[in-house]
Amino acid sequence: MSTENPRADLLPDPAAVVVLVKNLVEGPWPRTEADRVELFQRLKLVSKGAVEQPAGGPTTLFRMETALHGGVFGSWDSYRERFMGVCVHVYNAPTPRNPDTRRGYDEVRFLLTTLYGEPTEPWHGEKTPPCIWTVNGRRVTIHFFDARDSSVMVSIEDGILADLAEAESGDHVRPDD
Repeated sequence: MSTENPRADLLPDPAAVVVLVKNLVEGPWPRTEADRVELFQRLKLVSKGAVEQPAGGPTTLFRMETALHGGVFGSWDSYRERFMGVCVHVYNAPTPRNPDTRRGYDEVRFLLTTLYGEPTEPWHGEKTPPCIWTVNGRRVTIHFFDARDSSVMVSIEDGILADLAEAESGDHVRPDD
């Protein structure tokens, strides 16, 4: 590891992850499919088709590639054919408690906190609860996983559409409800 930049060996660079978040949070949110396509082109996101899922649901999940380096798994979703948000899994490792995954999480959390202030942590009692920032009508969530394998999930979604989809699906009760 470089002593000049402690993040030098993390892929993707946490700053690049935060730039993607910032571009999604601070720019105009797509309201049409043409808007979404333009946003994806600008941010070098590539939709790779819908994931097989039960018919008739209010949401659709799509695979997505990003310009981020490293083993990044990406997706985007829609609610009733309206762009709802994107999600990337970064710093993935096939082993539990991977220290590089933890470093990536800590760096992304630090950088997001520097930009947007302290996050809320809605699920108390977890070793590392998710962190949520609400900015410009968007909900930014990061969650660290390390029990079976290791990964950091970063999602950016339209807060209103995500709440509508969640209420309609009935699959999840928010911890603060």
